[in-house]
Amino acid sequence: MESSQVSSQAIEPVESPVDGLSNDGAFESRLQERRKQREQRKTEQFDPPGFEDLFKVEMQVVGYKRLADIALRHQRVRDDANRNLYIAADQLLAATVGFYKVEGERLVEAENMTWMSLAQAFDPNLDAMVKPRQAMIRLLEGAGVVELHGDWYTWNTRGNAQVERELETDFQTTR
Repeated sequence: MESSQVSSQAIEPVESPVDGLSNDGAFESRLQERRKQREQRKTEQFDPPGFEDLFKVEMQVVGYKRLADIALRHQRVRDDANRNLYIAADQLLAATVGFYKVEGERLVEAENMTWMSLAQAFDPNLDAMVKPRQAMIRLLEGAGVVELHGDWYTWNTRGNAQVERELETDFQTTR
C-alpha cells in the first residue's frame, strides 16, 4: 500500500447526530434552540446613558450588510474618533424603532418621540436644522452614544443577555 492511501479501517465514525459535536445530540438541540430564539427576537428596549429614569429606546435587529454599508459611508472621515462616533450614531438611528417614557414603574409608549424631539426638549436652543445624528450626539454626548451602541451591538450580534446566560454553564472551564 502506498503512503498516500489511507486505510478505511483506521477511521472510526463518531456516534453523534452531527459528527464530533456530542454523543447524545444535546449540544445540537441547544444550538437549534439558540437559532430559534435569535430568529424570534425582533426588538429590545435599551436604557440611554444618563436618561435611564426618563425614557427607553426600542431598537431592532439590523443585519450585517446594512451595518457595513453605514460604516462604508464614513470611510473618508479622517479623524478616527469622529468616524467611529458617526458610525455608531448612524447604526443606532437605523436600529431605532421607538421610545417609551418612564413613568414610575410603568413604561408608556411615546408615539411622536424622536431623537430630534428629545434633543430639542433637552436643549431648546438647538438649531431646528440640526440632523438626527447631531441631535443624538448632542443629547447623549459622544460617550453616551458609544455606550448605547455597545449595548445594542452586543445584543444585535450575539443575542440577548438572557440567552447568553442560559448557555454560559455549557462552556465553563473545569478546574
